[in-house]
Amino acid sequence: FAEEVKPIRDTLAGLIVNQKKRYKQDRVNSHKVRWTSEATLAVQKLKRLLTSPELLLSHPTPDYPLILEADASDYQIGSALVQDLKSGRRVITYLSRVLHGAEKNYSVTEKEILSIVWAVQQLRYFLFGVRFIIKTDHQALKWLLTKAEVTGRLARWGL
Repeated sequence: FAEEVKPIRDTLAGLIVNQKKRYKQDRVNSHKVRWTSEATLAVQKLKRLLTSPELLLSHPTPDYPLILEADASDYQIGSALVQDLKSGRRVITYLSRVLHGAEKNYSVTEKEILSIVWAVQQLRYFLFGVRFIIKTDHQALKWLLTKAEVTGRLARWGL
């Protein structure tokens, strides 16, 4: 994705967005944007990608397992509920939100777990009574499977 939008990002490089302040634009340099044909092509390609069947939302298919993909960063958490069908990957829904207050101080592992717990809570109407797969890029979460007893925040989250 980053490569696809690079011409757009390069064209708009003079515009500054402060990510630490909830992604609000806090200042714009007096920068004249020189729109290029490469940027136009990148926008057209981005439109095609964003409206492709792989990204459009679908209804769940009962014969295939649900997959919850979750991730976290310093300032936000997000997830996608997907299914891998014979015809390809289909997205059921996307979720994301910014981290609030003390959540920003959580460890990386706790943020990753929060992204899963929050997504399961938000998607309970899809996941209740159904076996589903959780995918994350945070390998340290595997220790949860071997931990006999949890305390504190993890215990409150029901892990």
